[in-house]
Amino acid sequence: MPPGSLAPLPPPQPKLTAKAKKGPGPPRRTPLTRPLAIFASQFTPSMLVERRQNLLFIGRRL
Repeated sequence: MPPGSLAPLPPPQPKLTAKAKKGPGPPRRTPLTRPLAIFASQFTPSMLVERRQNLLFIGRRL
């Protein structure tokens, strides 16, 4: 039984290496977050309020 319990321990080590490989992943995602920030910056609170009012107006007409 003791050798069997030692066998499962090696697999976690490969998992750690996999996480190390995933490290470069986040830098790839960062370029996508920048356009999202620019896109979000285009919307001002007033624009959101106007959109809300337009939706309410359309809802009332329906």
